[in-house]
Amino acid sequence: MFNRGLPIGEKIPPLSVTTDDDHGTEFLDAIPNQGLLFIISTKFLDILKSLKLQNIQAFPLAVKDYESKKKHDYWICNVVGLIACLDRGRADAVWKKDDPQKIFMLRKMALDESLIEAHNKGKKADEQLRIFRLKEAPKFVIVSEDVRKAVMAAGIKGVVFQKPE
Repeated sequence: MFNRGLPIGEKIPPLSVTTDDDHGTEFLDAIPNQGLLFIISTKFLDILKSLKLQNIQAFPLAVKDYESKKKHDYWICNVVGLIACLDRGRADAVWKKDDPQKIFMLRKMALDESLIEAHNKGKKADEQLRIFRLKEAPKFVIVSEDVRKAVMAAGIKGVVFQKPE
């Protein structure tokens, strides 16, 4: 439910997870995970809030260290907003057989930035999506250049930005 790009309206109970035994001792600002959930530290969330991003729902998440049993406070974030902006001519994708509008596997991502601009055109600055999910493959979070720069300038650890293509 956290990586579909749709708002979560129901109440979410307290959430907690335990790291795997191979996690290591370092707790980064973004925790990679098999579910491709957007799990971030308070420091990371504060950066996103400072950018006045209106489309992020954040829910408290207790992350317990497998080895030390120490609890760390994190947030699981729901990035609300989908933009269909994959450049089908330049991307290398295998499409789902039951839904040819959704991607089964993405080997190479390429975005059509004009579709992002068209989506945001005419909207007030605080309504424009500067962080969103790729509609064709919602597990992917896309950010604008200003968001990327702010996160990098803050020294956030554990997040990797890749330029599509």
